[in-house]
Amino acid sequence: MKSPELESISADERVTYFYCAFGVDFIGINVELPDVLIAPEAVPSYLQYLENPSRDAWLKAEAALIPFAQGKAVKDEQTRLLVDFDVARKNCEVLNEAGAFPIFAQHLVRAMQALKGLNFQYMDIDQLERLFGQINRALTMLYLVLVLSPDSACFERTLFDVGLSAPKQVLMEVMDCLQAHHSVAGFPVKRVMLLLNAWLSRMLGDLPRLTQLKTDRRTFHNLPLEVPTKLQCKSIRRPVVVPITEPVTDPLYLPKFKAQTQRDRIYTQYIHKPHYELPVATTTGDDPTFDVEWAGRVESMYRTFWLPKAKEYMALFAAILAAGTNPDKRHVFGKRASSSTDPAAYENASQSVSPEEQAYLAYMLREKAIIMDATTLTLLLVLKHTRGSHLYKAEYLAAQLVDAGLLPTMTKFLNRDFAAYVQVRQLDDGSQRVNQLPGGPKKPTVVVAGDDGAIAEYARQPLRCVGSALRLVQRLTKRKPSLIKATLCRSQSLVWLKRVLNLKEPMTRLYALKLVKSQARYLGHQWVRKFTCVHLLTEVYLYVRPELEDDWLRSEDDDTSVTSAPKPVETLLAGEVQAYHNKHYWDRVKAPAPTTTIVVQGLADLALDTLDIDGGRCRKLFANLKLDADTCLRYEEWLDTELTFVLPDEPMPIEFN
Repeated sequence: MKSPELESISADERVTYFYCAFGVDFIGINVELPDVLIAPEAVPSYLQYLENPSRDAWLKAEAALIPFAQGKAVKDEQTRLLVDFDVARKNCEVLNEAGAFPIFAQHLVRAMQALKGLNFQYMDIDQLERLFGQINRALTMLYLVLVLSPDSACFERTLFDVGLSAPKQVLMEVMDCLQAHHSVAGFPVKRVMLLLNAWLSRMLGDLPRLTQLKTDRRTFHNLPLEVPTKLQCKSIRRPVVVPITEPVTDPLYLPKFKAQTQRDRIYTQYIHKPHYELPVATTTGDDPTFDVEWAGRVESMYRTFWLPKAKEYMALFAAILAAGTNPDKRHVFGKRASSSTDPAAYENASQSVSPEEQAYLAYMLREKAIIMDATTLTLLLVLKHTRGSHLYKAEYLAAQLVDAGLLPTMTKFLNRDFAAYVQVRQLDDGSQRVNQLPGGPKKPTVVVAGDDGAIAEYARQPLRCVGSALRLVQRLTKRKPSLIKATLCRSQSLVWLKRVLNLKEPMTRLYALKLVKSQARYLGHQWVRKFTCVHLLTEVYLYVRPELEDDWLRSEDDDTSVTSAPKPVETLLAGEVQAYHNKHYWDRVKAPAPTTTIVVQGLADLALDTLDIDGGRCRKLFANLKLDADTCLRYEEWLDTELTFVLPDEPMPIEFN
């Protein structure tokens, strides 16, 4: 039911989105392209130039390595195509084998550190373009090697070591720079988000690979597979055991016995085992399995990357999504006749708008769509991987996203005309910078077959944005009545959920029906009795995983009240999340290493400004040193024996109080 092309961005799409820009030249890549590419044997020499602290050496290395990574030397007649996809794949493999990825990562960190402490309001525009151009060139080299290098376990370990392991921790530097400068005009937010999405997808695995990982772990433990053709219920409850009396006294003994047996059979059929409760799949060889490495990477990334700055990073993602979904009003980018966010509106715009302005506004919509696509997939990837590690980790990050105000942004984005949003449009040749794409020049589409035999064709990227937004809303509001009431019920989400259902696409239909099912009991008895809800309830029964009881339709007066106070189930979940983190992360006092001496610890305290000037640790240790009575008695007996041979006026070794 889930389509892999709607769960991840392909390699050709990543390169195309990265080079999508306004105008002819790619901003930041203002190096002169050579007539011929350098030889693969010369790559190590230019990598040494890139490690040189001189800026002239950087520019010399970038002028040779960027065209080599792009696979194209001289521009074409239109000075438009910059990348030859097939040649770039081979050259990026050469760069990866030469050890270019850590060097490119450190080069990007140096370019981003040059922005620290700058006041952009009083800077010259030429200096600002020079700094952002340096970041764009460093991003280009690193991104192409990251995306176009072949898959290998060695490269995944390199991504983890460079991104998260000390002392490099490039991902933290990138996130800190993005947090500080994402609102600065000209900062490459789109390319940084594409870099983060590609890095996490290659290091941890994209969503289809995570699904395969769960399948392999269930196979390792001899459990039934969760295939789309076999319904598996994740939110199932144990059926209530009805007491059955003796057959002689109970005339309904046989129907009760059959009903109880049927309920037990259904429960056994739909039973679900969470992924994080299953031990990792191991092997008898020396090399660890991907499951073992994945568990260690997710745990290390959560402990060192997400947990310390979860609130700041989730607020950053929410701010980027708010900017990416902001409607293009008249006063935002320029004057135009229509306020629609549909790109087709620019084709029929008023004649008062110049062609250059129409092209720029179309470019801004294209940029915001790419930011929306990359950011939603990144958030969904993070939540899915952390949930696969443990439920409470994902709930903690989801709570931070809710506090950052992501749900209103997503519901505002989803309240639109999807029939016009996902339709296939003519490809704009002005935005194409890549040659020899695997899919050809045709725009990527998704073909959907309807129940009545009709076939519809939708654009892949808008449909993927809709599916990712629906999955985020469903993940953040699942089993949280207060959020369901405030976000879905009050905003009349059934209006735009029906528009999603009209697309007939299986994955978006599944998550739209899940949102319908989650809020059905909070809409009241009047909505259930309406004739208009019959087709929605029918589709819920047809396409959503069933439960043993229809309690999702049973509403009470307290459920339909206007108050959105947290329910006991939410309070209990929040308490369990807090207790889990207090046990494993927050409330753990780290004792000093046993090999650490008092001198080393004192120097560390002095560096942290925590050294006690009243003698420090050593004096306090000697002052609080107490000996037990037996030790004192043995010492006094030994002292009496030794003092018989010592002059009486000499001081005693230890004086007791």
